[in-house]
Amino acid sequence: MEKPFIHLLSSCNGFYFFDINKNETVNIEKDVYDFLMKLVNNEEVQPNEEVKKRVDELRGREYLSSNTLEEIKHPESDNLEYHLDRHINQLTLQITQNCNLRCSYCAYSKFDNLGQRNHSNKEMTIETAKKAIDFLLEHSYDSEKVVIGFYGGEPLLRFNFIREIVSYAQENFVGKELSFSLTTNATLLTEEIMEYSINNNIDILMSLDGPEEIHDLNRKFVDGTGSFKKILSNLQKLKNKYGDDLKKILRINTVMDPQNDFDKINTIFKNEIFKDLHSNAVIVENLFSNEETIYSKEFIEKYFYQIFIGILCLLDVVKDLEISPLINGAISAIHTFEEEMKGVKGLPKIGAPSGPCIPGKRRLFVTVDGNFFPCERVSEVSKVMNIGNIDDGFEVKRAVDLLNIGQLTPVECKKCWALTKCNICAKAIEKDGKLSADAKLSLCDNVRGSTEAKLKELILLKECRTIYKI
Repeated sequence: MEKPFIHLLSSCNGFYFFDINKNETVNIEKDVYDFLMKLVNNEEVQPNEEVKKRVDELRGREYLSSNTLEEIKHPESDNLEYHLDRHINQLTLQITQNCNLRCSYCAYSKFDNLGQRNHSNKEMTIETAKKAIDFLLEHSYDSEKVVIGFYGGEPLLRFNFIREIVSYAQENFVGKELSFSLTTNATLLTEEIMEYSINNNIDILMSLDGPEEIHDLNRKFVDGTGSFKKILSNLQKLKNKYGDDLKKILRINTVMDPQNDFDKINTIFKNEIFKDLHSNAVIVENLFSNEETIYSKEFIEKYFYQIFIGILCLLDVVKDLEISPLINGAISAIHTFEEEMKGVKGLPKIGAPSGPCIPGKRRLFVTVDGNFFPCERVSEVSKVMNIGNIDDGFEVKRAVDLLNIGQLTPVECKKCWALTKCNICAKAIEKDGKLSADAKLSLCDNVRGSTEAKLKELILLKECRTIYKI
């Protein structure tokens, strides 16, 4: 019997397999599970009549196929030039490399960091910014909506520059839905900036890492003093003037240092100023640092308890549960994963691991010097990640390589059960100035582990609905 392309899973209530070709998890009996386990492990096994009957029934319903990808190639490879020529959705301008903070976890603040630039006094010229806006206009013909983002350093160090660029874009993007975004540490937010942002459709993402004692551990001014009091003062003034209108354009991004107690981080939302603002949270990333992210026991236990509470809310089981805004993104991701499982069926002959986005289309990042990168999260000192510049346009070959990192490890990717759920990004696999197959393979166990965890969350949701009737 052919070995099926599946991954086996179990819960306290039953046994399952994830069918890669069908993109479904299927509940099976223990004896079928045991047989399939031996089969996928290449053990000699002969099913009894009852097991064979049930396996044949599954095969009759087109489960347990052994089909794998015949060729590793991203499905948008042949359309990449079109996307970059006519379908860019967002442009992010690095208007300054200067910042008034020196956050301890920020790659730009680390002097021992060889994988990323440091803070500098470099600023984007108005000529470069206008060229970038013109470039977006010429390469977004087929995008109904476009977003122009302002990034740094700290972009509010150049608020007048932002106003000039917004006016220039509004004059030129006629007949297309145009909006703006701004990423800020919020220490320079004023009523004037907020008024302008409200009137000009600028979405503001501000950084806030918890209450004062936690926020100030990492987010300090250049002189070493904490930034929390200044942010709180700014937002109190804005709250007094704009009230609930503040939540229409102001969002919080929390970078969680998992050495801290999760519940203590979460206490920030007891403050009325922050309580109703939309928030998102991420874990400290040390991709461009030699430091390892350390998780405290308190953080892990309390974070996953909140995930459990969030799942109960997702099931609409218990009313009026108070859940942390910091896990909104994680709960939303469970729902999104569930919807994606419903939507995609079948494994094509030609495909690729699902990690890479289309470089330059989704969020083209333009540095102060006019260089192009896929987004603001990659290394700015990397030649591999540099996909062009404002004068010469795109280096399409480099963008193709970033899109097709699966071709570095075609044998391993073809047989990997998690390939359609892979989230490996090219930014994480550069080594010695090249995209590295070894670096990519070193991440695969984490991908399979996180994918299995997501599938088990879906199984939990399914069992809650079918077994526990909730």
